[in-house]
Amino acid sequence: MAFLPFEKAFYDKFNVPCEFVGHTLADAIPLESDKAAAQQLLGLDQDKKWLAVLPGSRGNELKMLSQPFIETCKKLNNDDPSLGFVVAAVNDKRKQQFIETWQHYAPELDFHIVQDTARNVITASDAVLLASGTVALECMLLKRPMVVGYKMNAITAFLAKRLVKTKYVSLPNILADDEIVKEFLLDACTQRICMLS
Repeated sequence: MAFLPFEKAFYDKFNVPCEFVGHTLADAIPLESDKAAAQQLLGLDQDKKWLAVLPGSRGNELKMLSQPFIETCKKLNNDDPSLGFVVAAVNDKRKQQFIETWQHYAPELDFHIVQDTARNVITASDAVLLASGTVALECMLLKRPMVVGYKMNAITAFLAKRLVKTKYVSLPNILADDEIVKEFLLDACTQRICMLS
């Protein structure tokens, strides 16, 4: 059973029996989301515009993405000091890891860090800056504009460039076979991410 259409196409190419059943997120996420209720749940000021900052759930993702995401927020804050930043942390360890990077690169910024689901943080936000992954599909289904960033260590990046044969890395772009979501990958994943806003 394939969750995504391109998975079925791959198996069909090799005559492996496969049925496209759709992704479970499509059934789990309602067609309309309640931003005000999510903001109340997370303790966010409903009179502000919020950018969800989702630098990933694994330690290495945060190590690679926290700095460029924080520097992007710094530039956005210079353009619009009223913009709020809400960060989803999967656990206390990831929360502390993000705080350390935040305090090193932009202690003057105000991040509202919650240990809650990315889905609630996305729902409460007006736009999203996120690490590539399933969360991009959630963001698409919740109808929030997003920018995708991703970095990896030099050796993994070297191998990925030679082995990965897709034009895009985010699921919305892969599904559309078009860049409907801006992607900033590897060396392009810097504070330039804010240029898309």
